[in-house]
Amino acid sequence: MNKYLLTGAALIIVSAVLFSAAGALTKSVTATAWMIIFWRGLFAGILTLIVLGMSGQLLIQLRCLRWPALMASAFSLLGTIAFIPAFQMTSVAKVALIYATVPFMAAALGWAALGERPARRTAAAAVICFIGVAITFKNASFGSALAGDALAGFMTVMMAAHMLIFRKYPDTPAGLTSAMSNLLVLPLAWIWITAVHRAAAAAAVDFVWGGHRWCLSDPIARG
Repeated sequence: MNKYLLTGAALIIVSAVLFSAAGALTKSVTATAWMIIFWRGLFAGILTLIVLGMSGQLLIQLRCLRWPALMASAFSLLGTIAFIPAFQMTSVAKVALIYATVPFMAAALGWAALGERPARRTAAAAVICFIGVAITFKNASFGSALAGDALAGFMTVMMAAHMLIFRKYPDTPAGLTSAMSNLLVLPLAWIWITAVHRAAAAAAVDFVWGGHRWCLSDPIARG
């Protein structure tokens, strides 16, 4: 077997293991989704830029930066935003199963956008995968679990579109695109975190002030 195929297969296996670990770790953390998204984006973006700089690829990829890279970053950003809440709102197994359809979703988008008709074996495998996803939705009731499933589906579509960009524009810099998507999510996450903290602080002030006013107005409480 070609050494590149072996390397690719090994990377896919490692990716699958890390993806599953991400779900388990997300379930074990008590922080809010936006807090996790912020710190994940910060560390991933900085580390990716460091690796690109140490390998001498940063300037090279900056010169190749075009609008397809911006589109790929946008799709990846949207997928990242849905990634963490999906794990928090539904089971890790369901998110993993839904996300497993991303190659077939990419094939469907490639057929629609690029005219690349998938092989019969690919189409058959896609049908089987989508049947499995449909089974996960069977007897599902509206609520957080169904919302998590929907977020996992949205993430899958966004990542399939992200792959399609690299298929149509193979010169798009992958490393810099990943760093950009992780860093661009930081302002959005920070705005949301700040808004939540302000709302919590306001609620605490209202609670304290309301209790203080009740004590002053109620003679039983005062005495």
